[in-house]
Amino acid sequence: MQSQPTVVADADYSDGSSSLRFFPQISSNIICLWWRYCPLKRLPSNFKAEYLVELIMEDSDLEKLWNGTQLLGSLKKMILRNSKYLKEIPDLSLATNLERLDLCKCEVLESFPTPLNSESLEYLNLLRCPKLRNFPEIIMHSFRGEIDIEVADCLWNKNLPGLGYLDCLRRCNPSKFRPEHLKDLTVRCNNKLEKLWEGVQVIHTYIIY
Repeated sequence: MQSQPTVVADADYSDGSSSLRFFPQISSNIICLWWRYCPLKRLPSNFKAEYLVELIMEDSDLEKLWNGTQLLGSLKKMILRNSKYLKEIPDLSLATNLERLDLCKCEVLESFPTPLNSESLEYLNLLRCPKLRNFPEIIMHSFRGEIDIEVADCLWNKNLPGLGYLDCLRRCNPSKFRPEHLKDLTVRCNNKLEKLWEGVQVIHTYIIY
């Protein structure tokens, strides 16, 4: 009988460093990986994420997580905030149950490789990702609850057609932005923004400028 998926946690980070210097040989059955201040540049090549539900690796030295596409149908939470060397996000096209994606302060992150399916997505944090330029389409499902999305300092393209919450819209707005799903809109520190969207739009929104 296959053993139960294993939780890996490294709790010794009070001094801002991790005591775990290598990845244990249990890579095929992890359900939760909590590793703050991870010193690795990437996870081992034999790491399998098929059972992974939570990946929480704040303040890591990761440049990327893994190569190729992983089976991520179980993944619900990916927290990589303040990973200042993170250059790319893996293919998340199979993360059909992803609920929370936090990439706040990933300062060298430039792009995403695949679309995000928002049928399960509840929270997306892209604050202080100043180099982010290319972002995939977020597939919106108007029949479900709103999505909380936090962004700032990003040159967005046309791939955000509808949002539940957008804070700090700056410099420009998506040309296909549809505010009918918008719950709140806060626009701060934006002296260059001349208009919010093109044409006539139906809104049910509280706007702070």
